[in-house]
Amino acid sequence: MALLVKDGLLNVEKMRKNALSHEQVYSQLRQKRIFHLGQVQRVYIEANGAFSIFLYKNRNLVYQSFLLKTKNWQIHFL
Repeated sequence: MALLVKDGLLNVEKMRKNALSHEQVYSQLRQKRIFHLGQVQRVYIEANGAFSIFLYKNRNLVYQSFLLKTKNWQIHFL
């Protein structure tokens, strides 16, 4: 099990270690009708390859368009 998203932030190092692209993570979110990372509290990839997705409840979203990179995490706002 690996933590891929924490508090709306992508863990790019864990994604790289699990050979996952941003597009693959976004695809899994879209399949669950999640269209903004700000809705996402946690995303884990399980040992069997399944995604476990945990959302914030009653979260007000601010839609912006930019990308911020840090050492191991990327913040994507669409």
